[in-house]
Amino acid sequence: MIIPITNAPALRSLTLQTPAPGFLKPITVEALADGGSARPIASRITFFRQRGVDRLSLDLPTLDASVRSLRITLDDSRSAPIPISAVVLEEEEIPTPSWMILPLQAGDRLEGSGQSRINLQIGAAGIPIERMRFTTDEPVFARRIELMSREWGAQGLEDRPLASGSIHRLTFDAETRSESLEFTARFKAPAPEIVMVIENGDSPAMTFQRIEALWHPVRLLFHSRSAGTFLLLSGNPQARSPRYDLGLLLGDARRATLQAVQPRPLTVRASFRPPSGLPQVPLFGGPLDATQWDFRRHLSLLGDGVHRLKLPLHTLAKARPDLSDVRLISGGRQLLYLIDRPLLQMPVALVAASAPVPKQPTLSRWKLELPMDGLAPTRIRCISVASLFDPSLRIYEEVQNPSGGKSPRILGQARWIRTPENPRSLLEIGLPG
Repeated sequence: MIIPITNAPALRSLTLQTPAPGFLKPITVEALADGGSARPIASRITFFRQRGVDRLSLDLPTLDASVRSLRITLDDSRSAPIPISAVVLEEEEIPTPSWMILPLQAGDRLEGSGQSRINLQIGAAGIPIERMRFTTDEPVFARRIELMSREWGAQGLEDRPLASGSIHRLTFDAETRSESLEFTARFKAPAPEIVMVIENGDSPAMTFQRIEALWHPVRLLFHSRSAGTFLLLSGNPQARSPRYDLGLLLGDARRATLQAVQPRPLTVRASFRPPSGLPQVPLFGGPLDATQWDFRRHLSLLGDGVHRLKLPLHTLAKARPDLSDVRLISGGRQLLYLIDRPLLQMPVALVAASAPVPKQPTLSRWKLELPMDGLAPTRIRCISVASLFDPSLRIYEEVQNPSGGKSPRILGQARWIRTPENPRSLLEIGLPG
């Protein structure tokens, strides 16, 4: 493809748009000048779309004014051609300012069915985050990442999306590699902690050496007639935006030499009293006679504040499905709590024991032992290292029938095919719960 351009020095990026659902192709971009001479801009850069992760954009270097068109070549030698619906060229007239970088601390981590859920400590609410940057030693990967906040909604604590993007590191051949470890975020942190959800699919969970939030610095421009001490105020949600006459200041700023000012460390008024994490909310409910509860566990807290308790598997198994019988007591009184249900399925390893079916040698059967009674699994995940198979699977439980015997009740079924053309080593079967 040859794309005519009129303002080459202003171009900053190139993006291809295609409806193709899945592909991986090297792309070469060349700049064509007036005389027809070609200069390579990018050689065999991997463009791809796989499992919701894609890379279809390329940052361009500063081009010479003599460049009149761009030649884009996609390598179709290893896969079928794909349709290109549009080529988007973006210009940038204002130089991009430097980034401010905030390292984020990883807190609690939960590994679920095809997902990793990591709490990220930002340090303060209100920080305007524009990009996310990741450092990892993983050699090959492609992941979709969502950033969320936990907020109170109609169904209790719920996930509210803040931003999403993808990162990848791929190798096409010995000469063609692609890597992108950043994505645009553009949100204001609603709390000192946010949640990062990584879609792993069938791949193992990733590890990160560093996670950073980036934003552009914001500066105040003001005029002082003399040296002195000034106060920079912030932290008043009721304050309205100021209305100043800036005509004289703008005129002086165009002619003035700007002087950088560093504020002193942040201080708090002596009379300031920060609100508690849960203001005006009583900690205790009414008294409770715990003799009617069959199971109990002791908790030891090391300090005051808001605590997060991951309910043990035994508690989930013995409680009602809606957890309406769960209580937290201290000194004979009920302690108020909120139920936090992240949208994450927690894996539980099962023990599979061979249970051959008499006189049916072509039928394989395994007995799956749950760690305890009362659990309600929502799906069964199977992983096989065999390279070639095509079985039909059926999952059932044995329930007592009216005659006193046992009858099978089907919970789920699926066909699982693995061939060199379809190397799927994992199968998930949904259950009614």
